[in-house]
Amino acid sequence: DTGGARRGRVAIAACGGGAAAASGGRVYALDTYLSLPELVPLDQSTGEVNRHTGHNVLRAAINPLAGAKETIDIAGPRSKIQIHASLPAIYINLDATEETATSDSAKPGAELPWDRFRIVRAEVKNDKRVVGALKSSITGKTSQEQETIPATAEQMSEGWIKLTPKAPLEPGEYAVAELLGKQGMNSYVWDFGVHADAPANLAVIRPDPTDGKSSAGPKE
Repeated sequence: DTGGARRGRVAIAACGGGAAAASGGRVYALDTYLSLPELVPLDQSTGEVNRHTGHNVLRAAINPLAGAKETIDIAGPRSKIQIHASLPAIYINLDATEETATSDSAKPGAELPWDRFRIVRAEVKNDKRVVGALKSSITGKTSQEQETIPATAEQMSEGWIKLTPKAPLEPGEYAVAELLGKQGMNSYVWDFGVHADAPANLAVIRPDPTDGKSSAGPKE
């Protein structure tokens, strides 16, 4: 899609949402609001902690006891970030070898695969959103469950990864999840919703109409 690729380059670069903005580890959704492209930063959330760490990517693998099931929940039935476009591109710029805030989930310096991210559908249950679950059998074998959205992952320049749904997303709640190999799924996710009629997001990056040059962002 030449138009989509051009729109992505213009939005990412002209908005200033390039490597400089994401050097500490950022995830953006490329949205369209009132016919204009805009980058929406996604923060990491979990059922117990909801904060943006700036330079540290929080990772915490869930290790349920044998025979138990543990879910990954996010507080609240609706994300504070609502995307208006049904086919948003997700741009990820994270250091795969970054030392994390929780050392029990990944060894410092261990390389994580670049294509470890997934878009998952969250199930709204009362006042929370369930984005995944881990089950542990009595033998200790752990399996993970989540409703993964089919998507295409592209490795781009300057450490960027582009994650694009293969089909328009239905209205609802979603999250970008990070898979940690044998340790399952990172319980810290980047949550967002998709609702065309949602109000405008406050913290967004928009193209500068006076700047037609693109210099800072990932190039496709």
